[in-house]
Amino acid sequence: MPSTILHFTPIERIRDLYQPGYGRHWFDADTTRYFRTRYPEGGYTTADGQQCFFVTSERGPRNVRAYTVRVLIAPEGYDAKAFPRLAWEVETVEPFNELTRSVANRMARDLATGKLVLRYENYKHVAALAD
Repeated sequence: MPSTILHFTPIERIRDLYQPGYGRHWFDADTTRYFRTRYPEGGYTTADGQQCFFVTSERGPRNVRAYTVRVLIAPEGYDAKAFPRLAWEVETVEPFNELTRSVANRMARDLATGKLVLRYENYKHVAALAD
């Protein structure tokens, strides 16, 4: 059953959970500048605390800013008390760089509350209606 409560997570906490470092360039200044990425103030965490959905925007080669939903995923078996420093992963929820800001934000909220569910199909994360 979908939750009606949104759990807001600040972008600083998302960055901390991701743990940038060697080979992990998601929030690097150079990467952000290259892709002309903008980050939100935060994202929406699922009630179980295992996923956090947030929206980024990039300005592509056509010089048009478009939006994408991203998901920060906890490592399998993650327990904040037992393993507080395990690095989480950032994945893209399709479609990539094709959404408007309002559609992307609504999609992120609906994924976090369970109105939409995240599925993995053909090597891609996609949103689908909850059963």
